[in-house]
Amino acid sequence: MGKSIFGGKLTRLTAGYKSHSELEMEREKKRQELENRPVPLEWQVERYERGLERRHEEYLKGLEAQAAEARRLKNATAATRPPAAGGGVNSAPGGSVLECLSRPPPPPPLPSSTVTTTTTQRSAELPQLVGTPLSGLKR
Repeated sequence: MGKSIFGGKLTRLTAGYKSHSELEMEREKKRQELENRPVPLEWQVERYERGLERRHEEYLKGLEAQAAEARRLKNATAATRPPAAGGGVNSAPGGSVLECLSRPPPPPPLPSSTVTTTTTQRSAELPQLVGTPLSGLKR
């Protein structure tokens, strides 16, 4: 390179200082390293779970709002509807509760022998499964 006016050897970097272009190159390298660094799997899972929890909370809030709206509409219609004749909390469709309790019970359901559906008909409705359930996941 040459000699300085003080007799020393001239170099590109004096006293540890870097030029502006070299500093820019280092900054660019650091920026590229940060962009290409992979995100740990645990962080990705946590982010996914937070999203699921947030969507679940929103869903529950929506359900609560629907239930509150349904209750409000039910109360509004109940307040505007006149009471039924002889009706009240203890009214039943066939008369009073005591009359319903004094009636005989309904007949039992038909035995399974009179049902016309056979096992062959039921098996024909089911899909035919072939292989193991995990065979489609193998690569």
